[in-house]
Amino acid sequence: MTRLVLIFFCSCVIIGSLADPECSENESVSNCPVNSSPECGEDEILDNCSVDSSADYCPKSEEEAMQARPPTPNPCPKKPACKCRFNYRYASRKNKTCIPTSECPPFKCKGLNDEFNPCPPLCPTDSCSQATPDGQCPKQFGRIGIVLECEPKCRCIKNYWKLNGVCVPYAQCPQNQAPEAEDTTNTETPETRSSDPQPATQAEPDSTPQGDTTDSEYEPSRSVAWATASASDESSEVCGSPTEESEEKRCSGPNEVYVLEKQTCPPELCFAITARLDCRNEPPRKPGCACKSGYYRLNETSPCMHICKCPQMANSPDCA
Repeated sequence: MTRLVLIFFCSCVIIGSLADPECSENESVSNCPVNSSPECGEDEILDNCSVDSSADYCPKSEEEAMQARPPTPNPCPKKPACKCRFNYRYASRKNKTCIPTSECPPFKCKGLNDEFNPCPPLCPTDSCSQATPDGQCPKQFGRIGIVLECEPKCRCIKNYWKLNGVCVPYAQCPQNQAPEAEDTTNTETPETRSSDPQPATQAEPDSTPQGDTTDSEYEPSRSVAWATASASDESSEVCGSPTEESEEKRCSGPNEVYVLEKQTCPPELCFAITARLDCRNEPPRKPGCACKSGYYRLNETSPCMHICKCPQMANSPDCA
């Protein structure tokens, strides 16, 4: 009898352990919802906290491409769902076939000298603030040892960069526009004339030999030439295009440079390396101190540091 009671008790324990943990006290095993995962298709993965987003589909317009991915919901939905794996997107909402993001069909770009780019690089952007003559990323930036998510968007065509939202040639970027220099072709002023020695022939026509008179006649020209050279040197220091040394003097922080258009979105913060941001409403850019290319800030008040010091690059082989 004791043995039968023990067997019955063990059976109850086993059945209770097999019950779905989401069953409530008043639900039986037969009525409890079954926690079954859906079967995902090719190039799909199971996302336990999935939210339908336009970022899961190939964009059909420039506006749709700028929409940011929504944050992870909290709490997560109870039912997991399938979605395309990393750097893959559904071809469309009607065609739920996962294709590489780099193969998303192009959409029409509205801006002049704009073109569709399914997977634009992180560096350089198409902003004039990061413009380079050959269109390549500056050497100090180096390679990033992580694969970033492709974000299809409209970018400036080759050798064009964005200035106030318009793609312009490299030569028209502010850093390549030297301020108008003063005209030094004729720097002779009343003060200069008064300080120049007067020809001896005007004071004493007959007392100076002809050879001395010739030297004295050319003396004002030499004085004017010297004044022209001095004014030109001074003008190049004051009114010329700012050199890197003069820019660094205007910024007190390490690894900072002074730019005429400081980009605020995406920000020069470490999290922006891998973040997906909506920069459609970026405020007008203003002059200010920005991190050098390849440098980021940990937060708004921290100094600029090399990209390898960002937590997002901790597992990068290039930063080992």
